[in-house]
Amino acid sequence: MRTLLFALIAALTLSPLAVAQSIEDRVRQMETRRASASTPPPAPLYGAYLGSLTVTEQPALGTFLRFLDTRFVFLSESEGTAELLRGGETVARFDWVTYDQAGPFYDIEPLRVTWPESDFSALGVPLDEPGDYEIVYRMGGEPFWRMPFTVTTSGGDDPYAPNPSVRLDGPWADHAYILHDTDESGSWVFKRWLHPDDVSTAMAPTVTVSRAGSTEPILVGGSPEHHLGISGDNWNRVEYELQWPGRRNATSGAYYDNPAFRANTERLDDGDYVLTYDLNPGPVSRYPFTVRDGAIVPTGRQALGADPMTRIDGGGAAAWLVEAR
Repeated sequence: MRTLLFALIAALTLSPLAVAQSIEDRVRQMETRRASASTPPPAPLYGAYLGSLTVTEQPALGTFLRFLDTRFVFLSESEGTAELLRGGETVARFDWVTYDQAGPFYDIEPLRVTWPESDFSALGVPLDEPGDYEIVYRMGGEPFWRMPFTVTTSGGDDPYAPNPSVRLDGPWADHAYILHDTDESGSWVFKRWLHPDDVSTAMAPTVTVSRAGSTEPILVGGSPEHHLGISGDNWNRVEYELQWPGRRNATSGAYYDNPAFRANTERLDDGDYVLTYDLNPGPVSRYPFTVRDGAIVPTGRQALGADPMTRIDGGGAAAWLVEAR
């Protein structure tokens, strides 16, 4: 028995498994493991990406579009290029580099204009012409993600205000998301974008979640919080924490004294639901979604099998919803 034990110890001592693993070897091992896993295609963390679009007006120079710091997931390289097209023709080229990484999350510096060169490239790309635009991101020269949007202009014939007003429209107009706050509160927060031209102070928006086919609210939106999104009088983001219905005002129909909904310890039953956003008065938007095992099933461009070139990501916390038309 002692002979067998000594032989086993000797074999382990000589085996590569017994050699101390270096940090470099461990990094390569983990990279290989991640590469062999079923990794989704690269995509932007869409909420952060929309917040990176900035439209600014320079009185003497016009209106400019910039792409500021943002975050992507599952990138295979730390640098790349991008191009902006209008009507299929390239109007600007950029390069990008990452400056931080945590797991699958990569922070990207603002896009740097490389063409056309000008003394005001730091301001971004001039939005002189209306039309159909598209931003395309590349790694190793190959495109991996794109987003179309439109630019419309109005005014500009007033000698006291010669710069026309510029409006961007894109996929964010019919997309919204529910963020599962993963801290100890575990709240669900509904977030969507509104254009200042489409709302007024006379409106009193309401948010309700009900079972598909029913109008009885299961969750309601609390008081709204407003945040800048695509700035420059373009889209702003509004947020509502979803709560259990409390008491209802008989006159306005609004709910108040709403108990908190905590998704870390509570859950909706599995099934189909509809989130209704009513501008009151104004358009009503409806976002269908499905709950399975207490979580919202990814849908639309976030769904498994979505087109990689237009895929969007929620970072494991945001479930994107598509407005029903």
